Amino acid sequence: MRKYLYLITEHPDEDKVGQVITTDSPKPTAAEKNVEGVCQNRDLDSGETWSFIEVGLGYADFSDESDYLENGLEVIQKKLGEIDEEYLEKAGIDLEEVNEGEAA
Repeated sequence: MRKYLYLITEHPDEDKVGQVITTDSPKPTAAEKNVEGVCQNRDLDSGETWSFIEVGLGYADFSDESDYLENGLEVIQKKLGEIDEEYLEKAGIDLEEVNEGEAA
């Protein structure tokens, strides 16, 4: 089971900045690993559209849903350690916490 990971670095809703999005397949317009890209969303009920900026973290393979639930956070932390620090800073992520996760 493969999960694709994206870090939100800019969003109209500031509470979403720093969150990691996981998807089961790559987004058609997704940012490449360690590259920022613009993502557009549409609320199907209201028709409202908005855009945000994300950085691709690459993908991770898990044996099954249980493996993902058990190890997903550790994998995300590892993936965050593989991108440029400027994106982590922009997303408000503590660099020390990411570095501690790499050492674990």
